[in-house]
Amino acid sequence: FVATNLLHAARQACLLVESELRSHGAVVHLAVDDDLPLALVDPVLIQQVFVNLMVNAAQAMAEVPGNRDITIMMRATAQAVAVEIRDTGPGVPPDRRVTIFEPFRSSRPGGMGMGLAICRNCIDAHGGDIWVDSAPGGGAAFSFTVPLAHG
Repeated sequence: FVATNLLHAARQACLLVESELRSHGAVVHLAVDDDLPLALVDPVLIQQVFVNLMVNAAQAMAEVPGNRDITIMMRATAQAVAVEIRDTGPGVPPDRRVTIFEPFRSSRPGGMGMGLAICRNCIDAHGGDIWVDSAPGGGAAFSFTVPLAHG
């Protein structure tokens, strides 16, 4: 793992999936602390997490009228960088939140159900945590933490 700027990783992930996001009418907003410290991560794995969560959000919002906004927020805590990716889609029902990160669980027709399981494995490999809640005003809010790079 290397000291990584997560804002840079998120921007790179946005570029990777820009056409997919645009095809669903999704717009990404970044809200990041100016003094966000570096995180100790594998940059490729973290980009994969950003890609999976953004594409899932765009697909979840595809059938929803109105704005299709994905907001990526990042802030430092005492020991970690906390990331939250919110969307304006239908959200995740509370009863699905327990199993949503298990492999082969998909609510989409034709979905393999591996994306969120891969996200969980990536975040677990970093000693972080990942979970989902409701976003304020509706939609889903996927959050994860990864350790700070000290020194």
